[in-house]
Amino acid sequence: MIQGDSFMAFTGGPSVIQPITQGAPLQLLVTVGLGYSVELTGRADFLKDRGITADSAIEDKVRALRGARLGYDTPGGSMDRFYRHVLKLYGLDADKDTTMTALNNPQGEMAALRQGKIDVMAGSPPVGVTAEFEGTGALFMRPSEVPGLKDYPYLIGSTTKKQLADQPERFEGVIRGLQRAFEFLDSNPDECKEIVRKSFPDMKPEAFDAAFVDVLPVIPDSPLITEESFDVLADFERGNGSTADFDYADIVPADFVTKALAKGR
Repeated sequence: MIQGDSFMAFTGGPSVIQPITQGAPLQLLVTVGLGYSVELTGRADFLKDRGITADSAIEDKVRALRGARLGYDTPGGSMDRFYRHVLKLYGLDADKDTTMTALNNPQGEMAALRQGKIDVMAGSPPVGVTAEFEGTGALFMRPSEVPGLKDYPYLIGSTTKKQLADQPERFEGVIRGLQRAFEFLDSNPDECKEIVRKSFPDMKPEAFDAAFVDVLPVIPDSPLITEESFDVLADFERGNGSTADFDYADIVPADFVTKALAKGR
């Protein structure tokens, strides 16, 4: 996208913030999910041994990870950053107090958890409930439990300043289309569920139902990234050592998004 080969990209927050801190001329245009959408699933025997359930206090869940083998996708990505953030909140160091293992993708994590090569895996829905319903592990930590992450604009649609200036009509269409989608989902959840189900033909019906219910609350009312939501993202980055200048007015084209929404459908 930075090279101009694509129109825009949808990624987790950390993936788009990192190039911005390195000077990339990116714009955080929209969000389609609020809340840091990474959850933790553990092997049943590991959780039993540590005395942890889904109802345990968040600090107990985190401290139980001391000495654990933690699986995630790629170094520096959203899952890696989530582990480091939540461990640090409760006095643990990811590199000293746990063993971090990059496994490239959810399939690799699932296989490693199934084979007992890791104790915990991080993933976005529906990975956790999929693991639960196939008996691989138990979903024991959701991001909504972690202080300060409730309104994190997790799945962000971004573009470059040049693309936004060169093709404003296309981006206006994306913004209005997302708003229509949010409204349709709010008014017709059952119909939306049937539409989305087609993308997961091999997923057990009960697992899909659980994942759909899990995801619904994170869908925002509007694709606009508010200043309050942006501050949550900036605080997360500062808490993880970033010294970048997070200027909402420079990074989020709020006026453009607001005007696009005002034009209607």
